[in-house]
Amino acid sequence: CRDFYFDIITRKYDGASWSPYIWVEDPCPGSGDYSLSWMPSISVEPTGEHLIVWEDYRTGYFELHSKYYDGVVVPAQMQVTDDSSYSWYPNLQFKNNVHHLFYINNKSGYFNIYYNYFDSDWHISENVIAVDSACREFSYHVFSDSSIILTFTMRNNDFDNLYFIKKNNGIWSAAPSPLITGNFDIYYPYIISNDTYTYIVYTAFINGLSQVFLSKYNGTSWSSPKIISNNSSNATFPTGILNNNELYIFYVSDIFPNGIIINKIYDADMDTLILEETVVNERGGFIYTPQVTIDASGDLQLFFTCGDVEFAGSRGPNNLYQIIKANVTLNIINKEKPYSLKYGHNDIMFSSNSNFPMSINIFDKMGRFLKSYNNVTSLRMNSNVFTINDVYFLLISDGKQQYSEKVLWLK
Repeated sequence: CRDFYFDIITRKYDGASWSPYIWVEDPCPGSGDYSLSWMPSISVEPTGEHLIVWEDYRTGYFELHSKYYDGVVVPAQMQVTDDSSYSWYPNLQFKNNVHHLFYINNKSGYFNIYYNYFDSDWHISENVIAVDSACREFSYHVFSDSSIILTFTMRNNDFDNLYFIKKNNGIWSAAPSPLITGNFDIYYPYIISNDTYTYIVYTAFINGLSQVFLSKYNGTSWSSPKIISNNSSNATFPTGILNNNELYIFYVSDIFPNGIIINKIYDADMDTLILEETVVNERGGFIYTPQVTIDASGDLQLFFTCGDVEFAGSRGPNNLYQIIKANVTLNIINKEKPYSLKYGHNDIMFSSNSNFPMSINIFDKMGRFLKSYNNVTSLRMNSNVFTINDVYFLLISDGKQQYSEKVLWLK
């Protein structure tokens, strides 16, 4: 052990408050001190059992160690890797009754990506990306049919570009495929999926600014990237979550020196932005690494770190903060709308509830813009608007918020 330590701790949230700190890793033998440990990842089963994996330096190398908490016995610390090399960035996901683990290791001479899994024990690690190039950042998703999509950055002509590889029927595709390549660097890839919809957000440093991009996965390939950020400031640390058909995207913008956190809500059916808001304003220190989840109560939980100066002079510690947005699952179902749609035999009647003028943009099922109506309080839509029997999308705005409607027109 060293003369300084980074320790792994865990706390449990019961919906109202957090439990006391519990140290995860065991003390180093003979020293009575904890080890140099960091980069923890956690995966939780529906019944509360959970697995924690982290980097631990007690052997003189950053090997991966773990503990499985079943709520019955005090867990033993298990060493996952023993390669006398550096294993970094463990990332866990619980799916199909298995804890899946991906991580980066340099025992081949390059930082490549490895896979292992935990059911009641760890198994033999598999070298998934075995290339003579450095893999730096990655994200993945395990689907309900046990297929896996893995995205990662890899050096290409002196730039970190984005690639992906698939696992179907237990077999990885023969070689990585490019997702986005060019003379620019890609950072922070993050896959967001609920099995029905699958997206990836990432940043690309293009034209002097770091911007957030979004691509959609159709089961075999990725769509052309769309820029999500405002293209007026640097955007970093993108993350997100799907709530039914709404995609919540969060990222840090340096529009102010210490950064703010912006949330953009995207309609997954229409691939269209429906709301933008600032959820964390500038604070007394740098904001970074937002993380988001939706709990069993339907509340959205946003966490972020910030070096607030009000706690420790001009530098400040890195503190962890929590923001709760209540009932997002309920709100998406019961969202009050300032208008009504009444379906007749030969038409659809739009009416503003308060006679406040609104705008309506109409798209086809491929997301292509068709028509626009501005400053309307009522509108009768019929075959003059919907020219063929098909699925259409309405994007309705009152100037403050946007709403989306899916319309099946059959006449």
